[in-house]
Amino acid sequence: MEGSVTRFGNNSGGNMPSFVPVQWTQGHFVMPRKYRFPRQAYVRVKRAAHRADVRELCYLLFGKGGTIDRVIQVPNRAVDDVCHHVFGTADFERVRLKMKKLGYKHIGYLHTHPVSEPVPGPGDVAGYAKGALVSIYADRTKELRLFRITKKGKGYVEKQLEFG
Repeated sequence: MEGSVTRFGNNSGGNMPSFVPVQWTQGHFVMPRKYRFPRQAYVRVKRAAHRADVRELCYLLFGKGGTIDRVIQVPNRAVDDVCHHVFGTADFERVRLKMKKLGYKHIGYLHTHPVSEPVPGPGDVAGYAKGALVSIYADRTKELRLFRITKKGKGYVEKQLEFG
């Protein structure tokens, strides 16, 4: 049976639900090899990150299949949002339910790195569940990259990201 399935899990702190998009194909689960990111959303993230200076910003990614159709900014609930980010569970659920009514599935997360490279740091890897898709925008380099957490607290692999 071909189709889309969503896995559920939580990070160690319990404040970041993980909804991992996978496809049931030929008897096993696979993730898309590449993802399309809307160019207009990239421009919005770039401008907001520049205005935020050293504060990290948080976004939720929604779409269908390998297409990221909606990039929704949510409040950063970290006590210290300078080089830290926390996705609030209530914010996540509110946006997820609204987007579900519109026919979109949660695909992943995006947060900004104001001064560091656009790769997951140890805190990023430890904070997301295995299989979570995490996109990071670095204001210093103006670069947006996408990663899949491979093992909670241990590693990640980069996924192909196209702009369209």
